[in-house]
Amino acid sequence: MKDKKAQKRFLLLASVWIILLLMIWGYVGGLSYGLIFLGLKDIVVPYLVLIASILVLVFGFFKAGATIFSKKSYEILSSLPLHTSSVVISRFLGMYVTDLIFTYVILLPGIGVYSFFVRPDIVFYLTLMIGSLFIPMLPLVLATIIGTVINAISSHMKNASMAQTILSVVFVLAVLS
Repeated sequence: MKDKKAQKRFLLLASVWIILLLMIWGYVGGLSYGLIFLGLKDIVVPYLVLIASILVLVFGFFKAGATIFSKKSYEILSSLPLHTSSVVISRFLGMYVTDLIFTYVILLPGIGVYSFFVRPDIVFYLTLMIGSLFIPMLPLVLATIIGTVINAISSHMKNASMAQTILSVVFVLAVLS
């Protein structure tokens, strides 16, 4: 990066991401410690899975329609000898990998605290490694369906971006209530 302005913006954005990551780890680790301290060690892992699933679902609303139905990149890909289903599957897999990383960002600090205080056996870790691959699947599919519905409804309206924003906020409020 030779441009000083772009370099400064990159450093600022990177520092914001690091601060957000540390805050998430602090909150999740503190939550796990608090639950263990209160004697609720049996609900730490299901609670972490629930938090990760809800966050994947909520953030999935906003990106699902835009990611799968992105016209700009589809125009470039349509000139290649690819099936439409291949493009959709690749976009879905990209969203899955992103959500899996997001799930690990939520799970790892809580599991670290849980492992330090509870000392689970090796079966727990094996089950966690395999099971964690499936955590974002259901919320991702649900968010994709809802994002597709939001995109379909808003595309028929005059002010599509405003309608998409309002419908997304309504669905998020419905999930959180």
